[in-house]
Amino acid sequence: MRLSTSRITICAALFLLLFAIGFRLSPSEAAGKLTMAMYEQIKEGMSYEDVVRIIGWKGTEGSRVSQGGMTAVIYTWQLRNGSNLLVQFFDGKMTSKAQTGLK
Repeated sequence: MRLSTSRITICAALFLLLFAIGFRLSPSEAAGKLTMAMYEQIKEGMSYEDVVRIIGWKGTEGSRVSQGGMTAVIYTWQLRNGSNLLVQFFDGKMTSKAQTGLK
């Protein structure tokens, strides 16, 4: 059974919805920094490594779906004050992002 792009998109949309209504993960880097300027630098098609270079520290892998040679991964970066960033990658390229509380 091959996992379709639309199914991965639906799963990602549900995850983003949970994220937007207050779903919280443990802080991945208490001393880290997240800003709206960092968020705005993250562009579609970037790799995870590109995103880490912008932010300065690794995110926490929140979800991974692999099937039929395709992989979707969602990483989060969260601070103790509740500010957070979520980035989805499909086959190694950034496809969507969301944030809460960045300034």
